[in-house]
Amino acid sequence: MRVSGRILVLSAVIITVISALFCIIGLSTKGWLGGTTGLFYDGAYKPPAALSVISFILLIVSIIALTLQIFDILNGTLRYIPILILFVATFFLLASFSSAAERGFGYSYKLMVVAHFFSYVALAITAYWLGQSDDPNQLIRASALRVLSSIRVPTIVTIMMLAIREAVSDMSPYVRKTAANAIAKLYALDPELKDELVLIITKLLADKTILVNGSAVQAFEHVCPERIDLIHKNYRRLCNLLVDIDEWGQVTVLSMLTRYARSQFVDPNKTFEDEKKAFYEDETEKNDDEDEEEDSLDKKTYIMDSDHRLLLRCTKPLLQSRNSAVVMAVAQLYYYVAPKSEIQIVAKSLIRLLRHHRIRIFLIESNLSFARHH
Repeated sequence: MRVSGRILVLSAVIITVISALFCIIGLSTKGWLGGTTGLFYDGAYKPPAALSVISFILLIVSIIALTLQIFDILNGTLRYIPILILFVATFFLLASFSSAAERGFGYSYKLMVVAHFFSYVALAITAYWLGQSDDPNQLIRASALRVLSSIRVPTIVTIMMLAIREAVSDMSPYVRKTAANAIAKLYALDPELKDELVLIITKLLADKTILVNGSAVQAFEHVCPERIDLIHKNYRRLCNLLVDIDEWGQVTVLSMLTRYARSQFVDPNKTFEDEKKAFYEDETEKNDDEDEEEDSLDKKTYIMDSDHRLLLRCTKPLLQSRNSAVVMAVAQLYYYVAPKSEIQIVAKSLIRLLRHHRIRIFLIESNLSFARHH
């Protein structure tokens, strides 16, 4: 372990010890009412007392684990066990204090608040250490970011942002994929970071690795689905790589491409003849020249845009997917985007899905019924 890493973990140990001391003092000192004493008060409320004892035990365990980590006794995945224990201890402390909200239960609430504060500080330090993880193993780096993004504490939002920014430039596509998955968690924790996250999503959408594309689009759908302009320059590449993206990533990308095509391409079922009739339906007088123009309009047919055709061509092979969600997503895309003459190609694949589980059959039949009535 590097010297800076040891200093961070040592700081976490010291602050965790302080937190544990305040916790036990808060449980054992006299409460607000005279003649009562913490846990030994007969009328004490049991749940916060039990949670406080559990949190104290966890804090002691985390001290031992962090101490072992300082001396490099814990290696690999075991390095993150004390951080998880410390987070659980903080959670129990918060739950115990929130439960004991009345004066008559015999707890020293102010000291418990101090214990909370020091637990959060220790958690912030270990979170910073996680965010600065530079382990040569890509799985360890990704696990560090995953653990960090799972800590739902607003105090460490800035640290999470710094860690994600660093991870999106990582050489490993697996770490970049983990960073894309962490974006939605960070946005849910602090929506005010949207502008900064959009810049990160823009970089991830341009990533040429199929492992990253699905998660990048999912982050895009969570944070800024209205920013269709971010898709323009990546549209053709996403279409061409669609068959290689993981199955559940394909579902997300198909949903996004369906929305994109609906807003950017002309309806293939709307012909020039329909436009002409809608425009001239109230006219009663037409001269011979206008009649000739109408005849020429009747003969015109719709010519599909090349990018529109690219979408239909690249999604057609996915009708053979073993994942029913992917097949349903392609069927939805064809229903909303394809010409009526081409929608029939999805029928065979939908019939194949009827051999699956009853719940899937119900969902498929519900979608088919909706399509038939619309």
